[in-house]
Order: sequence, then structure tokens, then C-alpha cells
Amino acid sequence: MKNRAKLLAAAAIVLVALAVATPHAWAAPLTFAQVHQTAQNQNSNSFAYIPSGDTQAILVTQPSGGNPGDAIPVVFNYLSVFGSLPADLQGNQAATMTMKSSTTSPVTLGFGNTVGDELFNGLGTLTNQISIIRDTPALEGTGSKTNLLTVTYTAHLLAVIGGSTPQLSSDTVLGYTINYTSDFLTFGTDRSFSVTFSSWTPPVGVTSGFYNAATAAGAGTFAADAFYVPEPSSLALLAVGIITLTTPAIRRLRRKAR
Repeated sequence: MKNRAKLLAAAAIVLVALAVATPHAWAAPLTFAQVHQTAQNQNSNSFAYIPSGDTQAILVTQPSGGNPGDAIPVVFNYLSVFGSLPADLQGNQAATMTMKSSTTSPVTLGFGNTVGDELFNGLGTLTNQISIIRDTPALEGTGSKTNLLTVTYTAHLLAVIGGSTPQLSSDTVLGYTINYTSDFLTFGTDRSFSVTFSSWTPPVGVTSGFYNAATAAGAGTFAADAFYVPEPSSLALLAVGIITLTTPAIRRLRRKAR
């Protein structure tokens, strides 16, 4: 009986470990996902940086002809994920992305006033959030089964003044805050992300020492120890499999104990 109890306890531990997917201490978080604009709009300026005075700005998705904060079509991919992703979550995921972020922090200048750095603290008119939503529900997952990744954060926008390739980036190791949620993954505590912009284009005639109002194209990468957690039904099947495999061993132990 004691041996049987030990085997069942071991099986339970395996199930709990798989269900919770406790993060491990890795040397550095892995880039677990990437997002980019679709082939049709890959080079279109679907993001907008809109300053207001010297201390406030918003940075948002804005499709051509749309409003600040509207969704844009994107392609999303899970990359380095611990656990076996089901087939419908592998490869290109057709999705939409919204980014709404704001700041009350002024740009600080360095390197002879040629490089600017602006903290996006979310204290302005918008809460900082990136949301990437699958076009159709997946077969697996929780909740809506469409939330590929949602990020709330603080970050900084670093750029050469008047340049064309600013970068919005964040890293918890540097003291920024990043919260990831997903209908499919759980995450370790060390996290970072970067949204890199291209074709940063000010409106005609706009020039200033402050970051120029601009539109841009963009793509992003997201890093953390990310774990795919099977659905409860899959875990139940796994439990049945473990019990099936351990039953003969239990019987042999019982025969030896007699």
C-alpha cells in the first residue's frame, strides 16, 4: 500500500507540474514571440506618435484612414515556447494588434542633443497596452481562446532626433514593468520586449527639437520563459495514461509484498 501511495503521489506531482508549468531559472529569457504587419501593409505607416506640448505624447496603432488606437492586421508567431504547442497555434497566426500608450514624461536629450529618450509611463490619457488577438478562436485555450498576447507595461522610446528608426523597449531587469497575459501561455518573471519602427515620417513642414509628430511602420519581439499549458481535458487524458502505465507496477509490488 505504501508503494502504491508513493506511485500515485509521483503521478500527481507530474500532473501538477504540467498544469502549473512553474517557471525555471534560465540564464536569460527567450524570445518567445514576434509580430509584424501583414504582407499587404508591411511597409505602410500603421503607427502614430502624437506629441502634445513638451511633456505629453501618445504612441498608438493607427491604420490608414483610421483613428488613433484602432487595430491593424498583423502576423503573429510563437517561437521558443516550453511544451508542445498544438498544430493550430504553430506557424503564422492571422491576428489584429492594438497599441495604446501615453506618457507625461518629457524627452531627455543626450550626446550633444542628438539622441532622445522618453519614458512611456502610462500616466497620460491612455493606459499602456499592446493587445494581439487571433482572428478566429483556437481549438485550445482558456477565456476567449483568441488572446495570443496582451502586454501592459512601462517602456522607453529611444531615438536619434529626426531619425527614422525609433525603438520602444522595456525590460524588467532594468526596473520597467511588464505584465503578459495569454489564453495559451504562462510566463516567467524576467520579461522584455521591443517594438522597432521604420519609415518614421513627420508631417510635411514639422520640425522641432522635440520628437516630431510622425507615423511609422513597425514590428515587435517579446521575450520571457513562456510555457504552453495543456487544457484540463488533455491533462485528464495524461492522468489516465499515467495510471494505466503505473497499474502493472503497483500489482507487481503488491504481489511481492504478500
